[in-house]
Amino acid sequence: MATRLIHPATTDLARPDGDPSGPTVRVRGLRRAFGDHVVLDDLDLDIAPGELVALLGRSGSGKSTLLRTLAGLDPVTEGTAEIDGTVSVAFQEPRLFPWRRVADNVALALRSGSRASRRQRARETLDEVGLGDKHDVWPVTLSGGQAQRASLARALVSAPGLLLLDEPFSALDALTRIEMHDLVLALWREHRPAVLLVTHDVDETLKLADRVLVVDGGRIRHESRVDVDRPRDPAALHELRTELLAVLGVHEGAEPDPAALDRTTSRPRPQERAS
Repeated sequence: MATRLIHPATTDLARPDGDPSGPTVRVRGLRRAFGDHVVLDDLDLDIAPGELVALLGRSGSGKSTLLRTLAGLDPVTEGTAEIDGTVSVAFQEPRLFPWRRVADNVALALRSGSRASRRQRARETLDEVGLGDKHDVWPVTLSGGQAQRASLARALVSAPGLLLLDEPFSALDALTRIEMHDLVLALWREHRPAVLLVTHDVDETLKLADRVLVVDGGRIRHESRVDVDRPRDPAALHELRTELLAVLGVHEGAEPDPAALDRTTSRPRPQERAS
């Protein structure tokens, strides 16, 4: 895959084409400010090929800004960012076009080939995410979980080197989230893209990630590796879970401040308690 440079200054950082030892993502000294408010502050990050990395942090810590930068949606004005291969994003909302059928929504991510070949590839990817019977329906007929599956299919159909997941499960009910976690792991094992998952949910992080990063004040302040085989036993992760919550300023057993908690635990949402 050719190296895609997000910023011209990354020319000096570019690794030789075909070198398998280099990272899929390499960020150095990335800074992003809006007026006097610094969102990313001299941030460094590497993500290896096929690595699944979770990024935790409170609202305003810089998580989404970093993701948008890697997606090419925000400019790199200071520092360097380098990605090997193509990038796809699955957002918190499915963002399906209501006037296009589901297969046509997925095919929009493909830039080459005939319309028939693109649609066939979209159908195959929909089959992979469990929507084999939804190729030709309108998005409005999909449930929330089905719509997110379609969004995931659209992100995967182009076989990206880097898959960015921006809290794609946060609006789903608890059972559907579990199903989506298992689906993401299955697809990741099959296709092996590098993945950066932005989330507030510690338990979700520990189920999915190889490596956990905590960002605060625009910098990566903490890093942990999750060296437990999947499927993971929550009991084996208790110590790491406690550590991550403490880094995020959440101490189990203490009465939490709802504004500070900011969904860093996987506490059920109101609609889930009602069910």
